[in-house]
Amino acid sequence: MLPSPKAVFANRLSTLVLLVAVIALIGILPARPLLPAVWPRPVEELVLPDGRWVFRPAPWHFLAAGADESRARTRPLSLLQVQLSDGSNEHGYIVAQSSGSTGTLILQTGPGQQRSLPVSSVAFMFYPNDLPLGQRVRLARGRLQERLPFSRMPSHHESALGR
Repeated sequence: MLPSPKAVFANRLSTLVLLVAVIALIGILPARPLLPAVWPRPVEELVLPDGRWVFRPAPWHFLAAGADESRARTRPLSLLQVQLSDGSNEHGYIVAQSSGSTGTLILQTGPGQQRSLPVSSVAFMFYPNDLPLGQRVRLARGRLQERLPFSRMPSHHESALGR
């Protein structure tokens, strides 16, 4: 016996809805393997056996315990990433900040180590370990638009801040 036309229609409709949902989900998820240069990755703080701190982007894959020589590995929410106007990045914890055009930003970059950055050299700063998915997507979109030669959209600094 053949199924009724209503049953066939309902089956195909549910399959279509599921397919559209999967396509939409894939469309909104970041293409991490394709866009590693623009996707804002979390940053790990590693404590080495000699007591030094090292900041590095978190790996895309899971690391087993003891996979490296670190004594401790964390992803602190208060870790700040500062992108300087020359394109380099600094990581650390804010110790002090003075305002104005000649202001400075002082970052704690290790045990007993501080780095003073002129505010005029700071292009953009954010907390990489405390970004919700929506802000990560906006930041990645802005970075991608900056790299496209034909784009006239706002910079990633403006789009990530919602301006």
